[in-house]
Amino acid sequence: MFKNLGKVNYTKIKSEIKVNIETLQEGMNSHDKYFIYKKKDKLKIYNRICDHAGGQLIYNLRKKQLICPIHNWELNPENGKYNNNNLLKKKDIPFKIKNNLISFKIDKRR
Repeated sequence: MFKNLGKVNYTKIKSEIKVNIETLQEGMNSHDKYFIYKKKDKLKIYNRICDHAGGQLIYNLRKKQLICPIHNWELNPENGKYNNNNLLKKKDIPFKIKNNLISFKIDKRR
């Protein structure tokens, strides 16, 4: 019945984001499509997609945890590893800093 459905193609659009470094707080900085984790002079930027099941990672402010609501997986933003599976590591987004602006690109799917 569903033998030849074909592939679903998504158009990836790279969107450039610029964030003033002075606006970042120590710890987690949550945005709509990404997270910026700041610890002293170190920055890590991640998209919000869980690498395990594709859910949207949410930040629990009270517990200070990045959690995927689908299977309750927790991401450690310092090392990019999921606490539920030490072998799975989230790739951080490369960025540049110029004139106090952090610039990076994220994928938006259509």
